[in-house]
Amino acid sequence: SGFMAAYNYNIMWVDCVVLLPLIVLGLERLEQEFNISRRHIQREFKKGTGQTVHSYIVKTKLALCARYIAEGMPVSHVYAKAGFAGYNHFFRAFKKEFQMTPGEYYQICCRANASE
Repeated sequence: SGFMAAYNYNIMWVDCVVLLPLIVLGLERLEQEFNISRRHIQREFKKGTGQTVHSYIVKTKLALCARYIAEGMPVSHVYAKAGFAGYNHFFRAFKKEFQMTPGEYYQICCRANASE
């Protein structure tokens, strides 16, 4: 859908520019390499993106899960593939982000794919 396309585009841009160094190097290494505190990195990240590092990582994982579901992957597999440690955390976060359960999203995607 248009909503998910725009959502994914914004996620991808920030992933490349902002999140990738955090994932590859980690906050500790960025702290050491640039001689700035972890708190300062987190504060600047929030100022630039409007959300915390943790929140951004969760939203990025959720967008990846939504893409996997839209591609037809079973909901029971997507959470681990996207890096969530447990299904319950994934389920609650998905429902909060998209205002529907992963199963409901899967059904919507199945109907949309069947009508194409």
